[in-house]
Amino acid sequence: MKSLIKGKVFIDSHEGGRIQPTIDYFGKDNTHVQQLPYGDYIYISEEGKEVGVEVKQVHTDLFTSIQTRQLFRQVADMVLNFPIHYLLIIGNPEEEIIRNTIIKKKNPNYYWNFSLEQWYGFYSSVTQVTSVIFAYNWELGLKLMELEFKKSTDNKNRIYNYNPKLSTQAATFLACKKGVGQRTAELVTSELELETLEDLLCLSKDNLLSVDGIGDKKADLILNGIRGE
Repeated sequence: MKSLIKGKVFIDSHEGGRIQPTIDYFGKDNTHVQQLPYGDYIYISEEGKEVGVEVKQVHTDLFTSIQTRQLFRQVADMVLNFPIHYLLIIGNPEEEIIRNTIIKKKNPNYYWNFSLEQWYGFYSSVTQVTSVIFAYNWELGLKLMELEFKKSTDNKNRIYNYNPKLSTQAATFLACKKGVGQRTAELVTSELELETLEDLLCLSKDNLLSVDGIGDKKADLILNGIRGE
């Protein structure tokens, strides 16, 4: 079944095996393959509204990208560059973690080292800054993308996880955390010269307490937000 969506769908040229199914689904005339600066997919509606999508596969790159912090950077780039954005996950993360954890218990030399606690920590953190969509397989993923493209650009009054661009990637991410806000995010990142998500992940409580106006309680709140606790 082909999509009847109006507008243009751009897919990153590095997406490999996803390119042809995308062209088949959205149509050759509507689909454009090129190297994208951010995201794996960009949808531009007839009215010019843009939607960014980052795609991760449970069986290939999801957990590695979380552990290397690459996914945090990719999500932050979407937040900074698209008014509407989604993280699309193909597969069931919890089932994959449980399956591999069982194998690990039987074989201590097995490569797996990702826990459910790590997944829940990541999920609670990322859902504060973008919407997450789960699809059992790629065919369903395309259908869900089409649905979200339509819903998020149809001019109806819906609320999305949109965050205004602040001075740095770090400030934008920090401002999304509960109890922090834009003013505190800009203050902390400016005073401590934090620019990226990696800078935030290296942040200590002593660093935060050195900022005028940041007390013990606020420092803990900021650190817990960064760590997804």
